[in-house]
Amino acid sequence: MDLIAEEKQGGQRWRRRVPGDVSFVVGRVAGAWSVPWDSRVSRKHARLTYQQGRLLVERLPEAKNPIFFQGLELPRFFVSPGQFFVIGQTSFTLMESTALATQEAPRPLQQRNFTFQFLEQIHYQNAQERMAALSQLPQLVTDAANETQLFDSLTRVLLNGVTRAQTVAIVNVWTKELRVEVVHWDSRTELEFPFQPSQQLIMEAIQSGQLVLHVWSTNAGTSNRYTIQQRSDWAFVCPVKPSASSGTRVRQAIYIAGDYELLSERVIEQELQDEMKFAQLVGTTYANLVELNELQQRQAGLRSFFSPVVLDAIAAEDPDDILKPRECHVSVLFCDLRGFSAVSEHMSSNLLELLEGVSESLGIMTSCIMEQKGVVGDFHGDAVMGFWGWPLDQPDAAERACQTALRIAQRFDEIRAAKNEPVGEFLSGLGIASGRAVAGKIGSADQVKVTAFGPVVNLAARLESMTRHFRVPILLDDASAQKLLKHAEPEMRLRKLALVRPAGIPRVFPVWQLLPPTPPYNEISDADLETYREALDLFLDGQWSAAQRKLQLLPPFDLAKSVMEQYIIRYDCEPPTNWNRAIEFQSK
Repeated sequence: MDLIAEEKQGGQRWRRRVPGDVSFVVGRVAGAWSVPWDSRVSRKHARLTYQQGRLLVERLPEAKNPIFFQGLELPRFFVSPGQFFVIGQTSFTLMESTALATQEAPRPLQQRNFTFQFLEQIHYQNAQERMAALSQLPQLVTDAANETQLFDSLTRVLLNGVTRAQTVAIVNVWTKELRVEVVHWDSRTELEFPFQPSQQLIMEAIQSGQLVLHVWSTNAGTSNRYTIQQRSDWAFVCPVKPSASSGTRVRQAIYIAGDYELLSERVIEQELQDEMKFAQLVGTTYANLVELNELQQRQAGLRSFFSPVVLDAIAAEDPDDILKPRECHVSVLFCDLRGFSAVSEHMSSNLLELLEGVSESLGIMTSCIMEQKGVVGDFHGDAVMGFWGWPLDQPDAAERACQTALRIAQRFDEIRAAKNEPVGEFLSGLGIASGRAVAGKIGSADQVKVTAFGPVVNLAARLESMTRHFRVPILLDDASAQKLLKHAEPEMRLRKLALVRPAGIPRVFPVWQLLPPTPPYNEISDADLETYREALDLFLDGQWSAAQRKLQLLPPFDLAKSVMEQYIIRYDCEPPTNWNRAIEFQSK
């Protein structure tokens, strides 16, 4: 869904993609969601959350003026697609954002190709107005905190400058796959049908490297079904110079369309050429500004360390406030490369290949963390620490951490099965713990990192090391397991393995196993899990002989049972004096 903010009297407007799983604030000074043109909107006016196809709107306590929805002043309400609410002089409309290029557009009645050199020779009919619109672009690109804001600014400049345009879109084109994606679009008025730009027109412009104009109708009597649905009897596409980072594989283009009421033969020859020249200048200016911006971003290097959720939070708020260390509830994941020492000894004669394998393994871990909107907190030798719950609250932090662990385990299994990959030599151990921690930015102005610290971080690291003892890939603390038992999908299978007291930790706590849905763990049946639970109950009650007999019923490939079995054998089936019901480990 998109949210459109518009003040019709002043002509102010923006259109932004609504995030699917986080709350955001709209106001006069609200980062990406600011409406600075309306003095009746407070600095922070309303909190918005997209939930199950609707937008929850909640007025903030500091908001001075009311919010109106369907003619009523309400402090809290839900907005469905196509509906709007009003603050001051600004309306906020929730609209579907889907737009797909179509190959069903008919052949045009007319097609014209224009080289950039030809358009450069054209003299504007109203040059002053065009230049005033174009002059806004550099500042808008500079102020854009992310691609959504950048594309929104670009379409606004084009709608303001191309006065005959009904709809403007920014499209990406994958040249080898012949695939087109509409990344952002906007229209002067609400369209009756879904917006479907002509893929044929887009591909012809990209392949020719020229601006291409299609005319489907020049009067109401010849309008066909496509032009009626799209409310565009003509459209032209202007290719955008590719940036250094995108190369030639992905190309970008500007798609502009209008209807027959503004079209005549004279317009095609004269006035539309003005519109096309303006679009070409906007595209060229935009491409140059983006290339400069990409260079600055590469120099900053933030994207190498921060996940998109952190970058989005920084864009919407004051970075110093967002990154300032604070106490919060987090779920922490530690992932270690198992077998690194043995592999490094084996590959000591080929250190570059070893480095490639380690880099690929760490890349798998970090990408999986970011896919679940986590923060890559730190690297500890050949281990990666990620966490959830900061800088934005994530009630499903534990589920995200567990989904990440399962995905990492799956990726390592897939690559290991290929055998010819450097990463195939490594295994992974993963530990997850949930609780209070301090998270934020630490370090100096020259060297800084974002991380979390506290007992929960140490616990996650200790659980990761304990996967070696239990010979399983994923271990959880009790807080994370309880979260999953209440909210997780059925395919997430858990079992409590034991009460443990690791070396160097004075307290006793439960340890849980998260079973991946892959062999051999998917071969452990629910009946086997129940047998293990019965064995653990007997073990905790001090009935070690009965517990041992239960454990012998489990399949031999269920290696997690070996810790309890060995502990029973070590004490000859009799609990030691003053036993605290825990399995004590003498080493890390």
